[in-house]
Amino acid sequence: MQEEPKVQRFIPSEYIGNVDDYPEQPEFYFANHQPIRDALAAQKDIEWTLFNLGWLADYVVPEKNRYIRNIDDAHPVNFNDKTMIIPGAGDEPITFTTARDGARAIAHLFNAPAWEPVTYVSGEATTWNQVKDLLAKHGHQLRLSYRPTAELVDIVSNPTSHTADDVTAAQFGMWSASGSTRVPEEKAAAHKEKYFAGLRFQSLEEIISTTERDTETVI
Repeated sequence: MQEEPKVQRFIPSEYIGNVDDYPEQPEFYFANHQPIRDALAAQKDIEWTLFNLGWLADYVVPEKNRYIRNIDDAHPVNFNDKTMIIPGAGDEPITFTTARDGARAIAHLFNAPAWEPVTYVSGEATTWNQVKDLLAKHGHQLRLSYRPTAELVDIVSNPTSHTADDVTAAQFGMWSASGSTRVPEEKAAAHKEKYFAGLRFQSLEEIISTTERDTETVI
């Protein structure tokens, strides 16, 4: 597998949720990510870890306050359309971590003498209904609706009957509705102590409040 002899450690592009229990979620990840996972597990030349952090928390602030681009209805919160479309019942567990905190964690990870096959970080464990209440508390007036899990399953199961964007949005929705967005909290806590001692990860309340105090700030 190793074509570059200088490479000794490798973090493939994962950045999702509970890959231990839900390796197939989100569905569009599986076809091109699982072969890489299998190839890494089958070799001994390169040390590697799958780094996962849940949803990027950056999406709960408007586009001007973050570096990452919009993904429109693939994310439940759409500030441009002033909508929030919650997948499932909204009480399913999810994890949020900011992109900046994820990057800081990865930088610390390279100082660790050894890695585990999967690494988890967690900025905040919550639900979409709690996110809805938090955004309302901070004055965001969004048109609220829910997409039942049965509807998401139907779209994902019948992709030729829907647009590609609808299928992708439904697959993202199933990622939340299945509970697989929530990283295993016990493992995340253990990894924080093992790899990220001294790092403090931001909560949703913190990043939203930061953009309220300075409307031009970028988190």
